[in-house]
Amino acid sequence: MDITGANPARFELGIRLFLEGRGVAYDEVVFWKDGDKALHVNSYSDWNVENTTSDMARQKIERSKTVLQELSEKSSEFSEVAHRLPHAYYFCDDHGSAGRALAQELNGEFTWLYSSHPG
Repeated sequence: MDITGANPARFELGIRLFLEGRGVAYDEVVFWKDGDKALHVNSYSDWNVENTTSDMARQKIERSKTVLQELSEKSSEFSEVAHRLPHAYYFCDDHGSAGRALAQELNGEFTWLYSSHPG
């Protein structure tokens, strides 16, 4: 559910669904909680996978951190989860029916995952 620019009722519904474990999109970043294990923060490539670089991934992951902070400021319930759980950042390729992680940042360590293209 995309809650970017949503009216207050839709925004609250989105946060409620997020708290129940569903994904919520805000400003082109998708957030979902994996139980009490981690807060997944997914950003997506604007390019075809073969034209995507590790620098692009780093930039999108950094942007997703800013978006996470913005959403935390808008919702105390979201903020509580964001502060309680460790963050797992992923940069993904979404090619319609499925997506795949091209890069990740876990515990502050960036890893380029797309093996067919050197980072």
